[in-house]
Amino acid sequence: MDFYLHHSLINDVNTRTEEGYTPLHLAVLCGHTSVVEHLCALGCDINAQTLDGSSPLHLAAKRQRSEIAKYLIDAGCRFSWDSAGMTPSLYALHSNNPTLVELFHSAEVEHGPENHERRAYHQLMRRKAFALSFDDAILHNNLRHCQDLVARGFDFEVPLRSCGGCSPLVKAIMLERTAIVKWLLDNGASLSRVFCDVRPGVTAVHLLLENPNMVEILPLAFECYLKQGGTILGASRSLIVTAAASDNTYTGLKLLLEHLVHHKEQYA
Repeated sequence: MDFYLHHSLINDVNTRTEEGYTPLHLAVLCGHTSVVEHLCALGCDINAQTLDGSSPLHLAAKRQRSEIAKYLIDAGCRFSWDSAGMTPSLYALHSNNPTLVELFHSAEVEHGPENHERRAYHQLMRRKAFALSFDDAILHNNLRHCQDLVARGFDFEVPLRSCGGCSPLVKAIMLERTAIVKWLLDNGASLSRVFCDVRPGVTAVHLLLENPNMVEILPLAFECYLKQGGTILGASRSLIVTAAASDNTYTGLKLLLEHLVHHKEQYA
């Protein structure tokens, strides 16, 4: 591409393939920053879209070309939708690349959707993308990425589709992601959230009591449960029975009873 351009072998910088790709699209796909800059200097259409609605900025986000993405944003490339209803920033969020996510997050404030309906749709798609990213971060035990996502203003109570609408806390408990569970509890994640619709009455605190590998978190969980207004004696599914029937050699039951005695006035 660089050879063709510098030897003036391409007369039309906006020429297209059958799929609608321009030289700029191809330069982005290949990661040739200098060619991207040269094409832009020649006046190419930086907002050209392929047949599936992909702009050069979409491709930069998909291929995680941070340097090229920044150049295109600075050059004024619009945040448009492709045929899948995705903006470049949503693809960036899917990438789990902190540098790319931050770049698009900052630019989105200035270049986001303009009318109310498009903004609402964008927020819906953004929430779905966030849920997928959060789900993936928990799966790979990536606490740092979980923290980065929430720091950008996302809700850590978002339903995760991979397990039927569970909260991130429930998913982290199921996968025994101890550090993530502690972090979620420290930040106020609900312990009363019901475990999907598969097991009626089973909440995050029940799952903790049932898991012998999560015993170390129980003292913190009980304190958080109390602060959240949880009840032990009046729960629809008894926590005491759950603890007694668990596989943690009664350690959970012992900790629960000690907590109940220590806070008997609050629970009364």
